[in-house]
Amino acid sequence: SMKSAQKIVDEMYSGNTECIISNIFSSNPYLVINAIICGVRYRLNSPDFIYGIRVATSNTQRVLGYAISSVANAAMCILNDMPYRGDDRVTIELIKSNFEI
Repeated sequence: SMKSAQKIVDEMYSGNTECIISNIFSSNPYLVINAIICGVRYRLNSPDFIYGIRVATSNTQRVLGYAISSVANAAMCILNDMPYRGDDRVTIELIKSNFEI
């Protein structure tokens, strides 16, 4: 049977990098946003993951009120050690807290 979304998320949080990378490309926004958070937590910088983050920076779907694009932009800045020049409040707070939310 197919794993429940929660099982997949648990696997990502346990540090399964393959799981994180494959779910950055999921059609399920809940899995995408958790893949981004886990990828930042584990400082993933594989080309596939970074590409997935780049794609997610234009994803306007929301999870619990947070646009995936806001979270992805923060991840790009943290993982690439780049300054953020925009004015998105969520992105700014995520960078400031280093995703400790």
